[in-house]
Parts: sequence; structure tokens; C-alpha cells
Amino acid sequence: MKTTCSLAGCLAVAAGMLCFMAYSVLGSGLGADGGPLEPFFLIGAGWLLLFLGAVLALIRLVWQVRPLHRR
Repeated sequence: MKTTCSLAGCLAVAAGMLCFMAYSVLGSGLGADGGPLEPFFLIGAGWLLLFLGAVLALIRLVWQVRPLHRR
């Protein structure tokens, strides 16, 4: 469980950062009809993945500290 949370947390944070980088690289533009073309879904996905990574890191921390209090 510990390694799974740690690995999944790292991957979630990395994927969140990749979403923000992809958003900045792709940029924005105007379509043929004059409508904006922006990948707004990457912002939401990036925040969601960063939050998921933080929650998994917190779970990992609780699992590490918890056995110390049982002694």
C-alpha cells in the first residue's frame, strides 16, 4: 500500500504538471468561425491531478506516522 500510494502520488503530480505545460505550449487561437480555441480542460485536469497527488502523499504520511504512535 505504501509504495502504491507513493508511486501513484508521484505520477499524479507529474501528470498534473504535464497538463499545465501542455496548456502553455499549445496556447490559444481563433477558429475559422472566430471562436476561441483553448484547451481549458487541461487546467482542470492539472489541478485535479495535483490535488490527487497531494491526497495520496498525505495518505502515505499518515501510514508512516501511524505505527510510531502504536508503541
